[in-house]
Amino acid sequence: MRFWILGPLLLAGFLCLVGKTEAALSDYYHANERVRLWEIYDFICDVEGPDKQGMILPHRTDYKKSQSKVNNIGSGPGKRLTYSEFQHRLAGKGLEPLPHPEMTNPADDLENAIKDLNSARYNNALKLDDVYPPMKSIKESDFHQGGRLYDPKDPHQTRYTYMMELIDQQFNTYRTTEAVKKLSPGRLERIRTTTDRVEAGRRIGAFDSVEGKMRRDKDKTGDGFGLPAEKVKYDTVKSGIPGFPDYKKVNVYETFRLNMDDDGNITSQDMRDKGINTREDLIKWIDGLIDFDNEPDPKRYDPGDIDHWRAYKAWAHAAANAQTHESQLEGCGRT
Repeated sequence: MRFWILGPLLLAGFLCLVGKTEAALSDYYHANERVRLWEIYDFICDVEGPDKQGMILPHRTDYKKSQSKVNNIGSGPGKRLTYSEFQHRLAGKGLEPLPHPEMTNPADDLENAIKDLNSARYNNALKLDDVYPPMKSIKESDFHQGGRLYDPKDPHQTRYTYMMELIDQQFNTYRTTEAVKKLSPGRLERIRTTTDRVEAGRRIGAFDSVEGKMRRDKDKTGDGFGLPAEKVKYDTVKSGIPGFPDYKKVNVYETFRLNMDDDGNITSQDMRDKGINTREDLIKWIDGLIDFDNEPDPKRYDPGDIDHWRAYKAWAHAAANAQTHESQLEGCGRT
């Protein structure tokens, strides 16, 4: 458990991310996620062979010859995808012809690889069905109560976290076997770096909903707190994360001061309905967005908040596993 993560994040109770910077952050961590998937794909190909691995962009021999450009059979060793081919396929593009020139391989320069993905706009949310074809038969409702994949111990599972954790489980299982000999130190370091960056981006992004909630009208969106826009105050903060831009955060103390009554209570009825009456209540509510040791109460958090919480939980565990030595890895199954 990465308890060191949660300490600094208590600052989130004081400052919350402003929504308009979220696009830049999500672009950055989505690009890092795509590099991470490549590193795991290339490693699994080394272990199982490109034609036998079925986890990430597997060979599709069931496709017709006319569909060869999307069958994931590449021009690399053993017909694996090259790095550029992999990224084009991950973006849903065909292989013939390649839609972009060769992209920088992260083994040569990680930062330029990220820049190339951003330049090509290969930095949005993944198309899960393309990454792992079995996802086509899995619906979000399968994880809901009564669904075939519902787990009462993990009631907030989603299609995205399900696939992401399957991949992480497979990767870490190999790290506990002889297969780890095929995992170079450089590749492991790139996986650790990109995993940490995605975790950090999702940690920061988890607070995006707070700023939006403060200004949105609940009657129009169903999840707003309805504070006047002119009474939501911000601070500019340096992320401290390589590659992440500076961003603005909601200053909770100042915003509360402008929106509380003479007794020090928040004036928003929608916030009070969620048990948020004081600054301290809001701080605890915000911290709950990234406290993956405790299930979020649906009465206090909206579905979007809970989805963000579940995604952050998955990446926090992935980052912890990536930093853990192979000899100490235990329970590589679902969290």
